[in-house]
Parts: sequence; structure tokens; C-alpha cells
Amino acid sequence: YINYRFIGPNLSDIKRDCNPIMKSASLQDPSLYSYHQWLSSFYTEDGKTIYAFIHNEEYGSKAYVPCTGAFDGDQSCLYNAITLAISTDGGKSYNPAAEPPANLIASSPYPFVAGAGPYGFFNPSNIIKGNDGYYYVYMREHFYQQGGNVAAICLMRTKNLADASSWRAWDGSDFTVVFINPYLKPDEAKSAPQCVSIP
Repeated sequence: YINYRFIGPNLSDIKRDCNPIMKSASLQDPSLYSYHQWLSSFYTEDGKTIYAFIHNEEYGSKAYVPCTGAFDGDQSCLYNAITLAISTDGGKSYNPAAEPPANLIASSPYPFVAGAGPYGFFNPSNIIKGNDGYYYVYMREHFYQQGGNVAAICLMRTKNLADASSWRAWDGSDFTVVFINPYLKPDEAKSAPQCVSIP
């Protein structure tokens, strides 16, 4: 959750750069989706401005929402979401695309509940630009109170990589699903249509 990069003239001659490109915010409030953070899904069209997804993990803490054993590998306290980061210096550093939680891309419609996990969104794929001008990504969703046993592959797309709120997920026939922050609009988040799994 301290992110570094490997650099070099080609893939056969790369070395680790020991200067972090992003450190996890480690904010203990799960409503900010900014605890332990890993960069993934990088995309650039000019080599200078790079968009990246952040894989966020929340485990609970004694300071906010206790979860016994959460830091000893207890998956029942794992709460994940995907947010957006941007680099404007060619990948030397990354920052949230907006003040958290406004950089939220995808989250469970339920807030963090100790012992209900693992649930939320995990492991986004590479971002792929389609011939239709949209940018596409897959990610895995684990469902609330299923103990991590029920998961789906969610397909999402956007035409604006800079706007975290512009991503829409597949509903079975079109890209209409909007992810709603359960901390800001709890009732609306629970009742909203959810992503339909891609076989």
C-alpha cells in the first residue's frame, strides 16, 4: 500500500525506483474510501497525464469501527471499493482525482459492517478503449453478507476518464447502472439497480 514504479529503457531492463509514487492515505473513516490503497489500471494517451484506478481496502479499526482480527488476515472485515487517481507528471506521482470520496468509481450499496465481508469491488482490469470511443474495464464484485462466496464480474464504461462519476455499469442490456455512495444516500444506494454479471 506504498506504491512504487519500475522504470527502464525496455521491459528487459527495468529497475525499481525507490521514490514512492503514492502512499496510502490510511484514513480510518471508511466513508472516505481512503485506507490501504493500491494503484492499478493505468491509462494514458499522451504519456504525461495518466489515469489510474485505486483498489481500496478497509478493515475496520479500534479508532473507528472495531473488527477483531482484521489485521491478522480476517477476510470477514474486508470492505473494498474502487476510486480514481491522476498523474500529471508522467507517472512520477499520483493523487486522488477529486477530494475523497468524490473520486469514488464503484462501491457496494452498503456501508462498512464489521464481520459482513469480504464485500465490495476488487481488482479492476486494464482499461481498454473501444472502437466506439468508450473506455471499458472489468472488476470483481463480492456481495454484502455472502462471506465472499458469491461474486460477479462487472463491466463498466465511460467516455471521460477524468470524471469518476461518469462510469456506468452493464445492466444486462445497456450501460445504465450508476454507483451511489451508501454513506451519502443510503436508501437510494440500496434500491438502485446493480451491475449484472458478465458470464
